[in-house]
Amino acid sequence: MNLPLIGDRLGVAVFYDAGNVFSSIRKISLRASPPLPTIGTAMGGNGQPTTVCLTNCTNELNYFSHTVGFEIRYGTPIGPVALDLGYQLNPAQFVFPTTVNGNPGVALSRLPAFQFFINLGTTF
Repeated sequence: MNLPLIGDRLGVAVFYDAGNVFSSIRKISLRASPPLPTIGTAMGGNGQPTTVCLTNCTNELNYFSHTVGFEIRYGTPIGPVALDLGYQLNPAQFVFPTTVNGNPGVALSRLPAFQFFINLGTTF
């Protein structure tokens, strides 16, 4: 939804966006989140406990991502310039390698929910 603020140069937009880039056509899904990885503990090479990923360790983010946001747009003679602030409703969670007590291990992390973008040209 585009709402003009001052004349036809400055405006705001409220948006909702959904989608993703899937790893293959067979993996397209309307799921709201990927299967969560299962993290467990195992004994490392030096006898110290370390973390390991037990299931769903591929980091394939084959799910439908949902984002809502707000945009401020300014019309220039060569096209609009916009600043977007988006909030991802279901940010990606993934497994990454780490070191615990000198043993290689894994940890679980999540992408930030807030995203900031600068756009040149028409988007919404």
